[in-house]
Amino acid sequence: MTPNLATLTTLALPLLCTVPVAAQQTPKPSHPYTNDEIGVTFQLPDESWKLNDRSQGPVKVLLFSPFADMRTRCVVMVFPKAVLPQGLETREVQVKNAIGEAYERLTMADGQFAGRPAKRWEYRSQKSKSIEWSIADGDYWFIFQLNALQADWEKPEDKAALVAIADSLAFRGIAMKGSAVAADRSTPQQVHDKRNESLAKPTRAFDLSQHDLEVKIDPAQKSLQVRDKLTVKALQPALKSIELYTSIVKAGEVTGPAELTWTSKPFGDPQGGTEQLTISFAKPLADGEQVELTVTTSSDDYFLALDQKLVAEIAVFGQVREKSSYSSHIVYYPIDQINDAATRIALTVPKGYTAVTGGELVEERDNGETTTFVYNNDHRSKRLLPFGFAAAKYVSAQGTSKSGLRLSVFGYPGEEELLQQRVAVAVESANLFEKMMGPLPWKDVRFAHVTPERKETGVSMPGFIVISDGFFGDISQVDLSDGNINSRDGLSLLVIADELSHQWNIYATPLPNELGEGISTFTNLLLVKERHGEEAFRRGVKFCQDAYMQSTAIASDVAIADPGVYKTTAYRGIVFCKTPVVLTMLHDLLGPEQFFAGWRKAFSDFETGTDGFEVMEKSFSETTGEDMRWFFDQWFFQAGRPKLKISHAQQDQQVKVAITQVQESSPYRLRGLLRVTGKEPDQTVEQMVDLSEAVHEFTIACPFAASSVTFDPDDRLLKEIVDPQ
Repeated sequence: MTPNLATLTTLALPLLCTVPVAAQQTPKPSHPYTNDEIGVTFQLPDESWKLNDRSQGPVKVLLFSPFADMRTRCVVMVFPKAVLPQGLETREVQVKNAIGEAYERLTMADGQFAGRPAKRWEYRSQKSKSIEWSIADGDYWFIFQLNALQADWEKPEDKAALVAIADSLAFRGIAMKGSAVAADRSTPQQVHDKRNESLAKPTRAFDLSQHDLEVKIDPAQKSLQVRDKLTVKALQPALKSIELYTSIVKAGEVTGPAELTWTSKPFGDPQGGTEQLTISFAKPLADGEQVELTVTTSSDDYFLALDQKLVAEIAVFGQVREKSSYSSHIVYYPIDQINDAATRIALTVPKGYTAVTGGELVEERDNGETTTFVYNNDHRSKRLLPFGFAAAKYVSAQGTSKSGLRLSVFGYPGEEELLQQRVAVAVESANLFEKMMGPLPWKDVRFAHVTPERKETGVSMPGFIVISDGFFGDISQVDLSDGNINSRDGLSLLVIADELSHQWNIYATPLPNELGEGISTFTNLLLVKERHGEEAFRRGVKFCQDAYMQSTAIASDVAIADPGVYKTTAYRGIVFCKTPVVLTMLHDLLGPEQFFAGWRKAFSDFETGTDGFEVMEKSFSETTGEDMRWFFDQWFFQAGRPKLKISHAQQDQQVKVAITQVQESSPYRLRGLLRVTGKEPDQTVEQMVDLSEAVHEFTIACPFAASSVTFDPDDRLLKEIVDPQ
């Protein structure tokens, strides 16, 4: 899915859209509010100003407004400095990423607020204006915001009422204790054990080898009808029944051998509408016996939306609607747990519509009032998602990669230029990925523009990718050289590369999602490097490093490889952002030649049923001739990062340096540059050093008085320096 870091970096921030309605009556400050933990007291206009607490862990976000849509509001915020390293400057970047071109800075300047040194920031967004003040207080930033419609700011009485709230504020200092959020302390071996347990599968009782699907999509009626002819072979003696799974569709009929019975019942989380379909045979199947079953499913209103936190910008997982019909996560035909069957899909839509999915287009049939598009995919591999589809009144554009991969982009009439832009990026990305990971085992990948009824989407499925309106702007002038892979324009370009990368790292090679998502961010950064060079790449890596550090400052850090990573709200910062930083460190450690040799080996040697993390570790160990278990254990199989305390003392013409690892976990193995500098620009001594113990001491020849000592001055290693000199 799309690594939309706007969701991560604006977590809990009050970036609310304003809705123009009638202006409120002028309030007179009369209702006091006090919070001893934050150390603040101020006067609200009256009791109609209700509190909406959106705090999360050490991040405090208290919104006060007399309106449900919060078009007029004051907000009290507290952030650990790890979340906003530069205070309002960092927050401004996050706001710009979240609201795009609607943002306009008016002023940002140092001054006073509540009797303390502060920074004042004023900006516009659409029809609203905000003023924010920030005060540095120990390990925290205290931020106070006023927001209202621009029209209300221009009314003297309304403006005076808002300003009166700020003028009444008294800030005594933040009294919160224990700002750090505890990281998960599972050891690497414990995480290995968790993975082995979660990946353990019972012996397969049957093989579902083929789906032959007939799908009728009726956008006007919002309905979907499916007929699936399945080929099933018993893999054990006396197979009495099989279990298949669907979601939100209703099973209508199951036919096959002369005597069978079937039941369908809810399974798992009821929000997803998953059903377990059990088909029982009156005469058990013999080992190796093959049968054909036909299952019909349908939905009178094909639609599934879920508000979930891990990828919050995506809500609609499938819909059949007149302008745009599509399906991504919905299991509209019955699948088994491994979901690796060859698939033929015949999609029938009203005349004038085009239906798109993965596989080779083998037939386009004119039925008079309808058209049927038939796609075939003979490749068998474990799939994270079922075959999706999209249907609309599409136009399209095509391109071809160097290996012959056909890349097609489908969009709405009038988007012809936008389609050509996306074809160009898709071809550019495919050429890079083929060089890194080899050609795909199929010859077509299609992109389709979709319009969800709610929010956005960007999802990769077998041979097929859907991208929604918010990522379908003009990308002809996008510049990623600043390394900000979270900008609105940047995301519109990178979503193409990101989702295309999943064709390699999730579908052609079924790596676990928690590894594949971070690999896609890494390949995004390599595309940035191809376009803008090494410095832009390093800026992008630093962007990811900061995003990871910020997310784990407010939510529990968990190992990338831990199955429990999906339970922390820092999931995206860990999986999407820490992984590319770790892969870059591995690249720097091994050098490009050995790194990409190991990388290509992992993709070429992968066998279904093996764990992607172990395959990666084994491949790099074999290509380097060194056991790389230590690297994968410390970076993928344990949470956190090294925390270093550096001290030094001058001894005549030498400097004695001590580097202490103070994190709770065992010491990391690190190799980096140690730089000693003096007061003059030309006074510099550098030495490569290796760390592997809790305390390392070095004595370095130094013909000048050392003023500072820095480890890894170019910030190539993921680390945290505590108590800096």
